[in-house]
Amino acid sequence: HTKVVKELPKMRDLDVAPAEKGLCDCCSDCQTCLHTSFCMPVVVGKNNDVAEALGFWPTCIIMFVLTNTPLYCLGVCFRTFYAKKVQEKLGRENGIVQLFCLNLWCMPCEVGRESMEVDEEAEVEVTCYNKVRDTRPPMATQGFGTGCCSARK
Repeated sequence: HTKVVKELPKMRDLDVAPAEKGLCDCCSDCQTCLHTSFCMPVVVGKNNDVAEALGFWPTCIIMFVLTNTPLYCLGVCFRTFYAKKVQEKLGRENGIVQLFCLNLWCMPCEVGRESMEVDEEAEVEVTCYNKVRDTRPPMATQGFGTGCCSARK
């Protein structure tokens, strides 16, 4: 996953939040649905890393341990704390109680929704398993390669 994290641009702080995705929107995107269903700690790690809330590996390891052991409630608290940071980076003011409830009862869908928003803001598409596609419009390349350095022999 190190390759994916290095390729993903970091998010900028937003003054105005983009349109928020619905909780179940991740179910309509097969790649996001599969990624969050089977690799949720990896997706949370990617989201936190891109939003500069916490690094990929610490997030991934902590989420894996907390969500796959009897410490699930601590995982919900951990996820809620960092989801709040990601939401702030996206320019949203979601309440901590709302985020806690979403993570307690619908964590995979909440992670998928957040992942879609983070990817949209970072202008990338991350598909299962960790393939990154840049979704920015191609830059105009007219005029490149015609200068004094383009035809060195």
